[in-house]
Amino acid sequence: MCRLLGLWANQNHKKSSRHLLKYWFSAWLDSTKKDHYLNRVYGVPEGNCVHKDGWGIVTLGTDHDYKIIWEHKNQDLKPAFSYRKNSLARLVIGSPLLKSTHQILLAHARRASVNTPVSLQQVQPLLIHDEKSSRKVFLSHNGTLNSKILNDILDTELHPISVQVNDFSDTQLLSWYIRQKLENNSSKSSIEHFWIPILQEIIDKHQEDNTNYQMQLIILEITENNPQLIICSALSDKSKRLMPYYRLFIGKKGEFRVICSSTIVDYFKSDHKSINWSLDPISNKTLVNLTSEGEFYHKFS
Repeated sequence: MCRLLGLWANQNHKKSSRHLLKYWFSAWLDSTKKDHYLNRVYGVPEGNCVHKDGWGIVTLGTDHDYKIIWEHKNQDLKPAFSYRKNSLARLVIGSPLLKSTHQILLAHARRASVNTPVSLQQVQPLLIHDEKSSRKVFLSHNGTLNSKILNDILDTELHPISVQVNDFSDTQLLSWYIRQKLENNSSKSSIEHFWIPILQEIIDKHQEDNTNYQMQLIILEITENNPQLIICSALSDKSKRLMPYYRLFIGKKGEFRVICSSTIVDYFKSDHKSINWSLDPISNKTLVNLTSEGEFYHKFS
């Protein structure tokens, strides 16, 4: 169970994007310290409603590269909210990000599900594919997928260790599955011919087994310096009671876009910064694709 944040601003909004990026980043940071939906939906005691099991941030800091920020030296996985807010914000929202043609930020804070491993290997966003100067793919996930189903659709010849399914989180198995698809795909990945089919397969496999699942993804793909965000929000019918926690929102102000978990919206609104913003929940079983050319929506069956 995690809190997700994705931000997108284009070059024409450099002057106005600094404070908007900071406002949303601060709301994400607040949500990691106290997530009231954990209490309302899951009954977690208020003092334990924290996301403390690892955090990570990726920013597209220049036109040619990316920057990864996470607590790589702290084996105890020091939570994001333990840092001074302004200091961490300055580290993340620095001049490299603001000088980028596409100002993109992807942040993830993890609260590990019961019986899932907690280590540096689970820190997200995960870099699941990296071809030098060709394609880079980062994955952030919130939810619970069936590890056995993911393991069954993995190519075990490529990943024989995947049979030890209990040693890995569902997000790791999901990342391996997507990586296999990327490695087997010689052409550039596309929404219609790549991302939609593989995400549809995951949904179909869970529905065939009548298995409960929650899958919220924010994927950053950079191909030849042409970035895009792929957002997926899909929950089984059995999970609808959990919707307040798992709802993803898309916010718009001019050409600035934000994708975030429900708690982050609440913190943002509580600071009275929602004026002139359009904030709408993403429908269940929907994919949203953000590119420099605009937005694309797809409804899964």
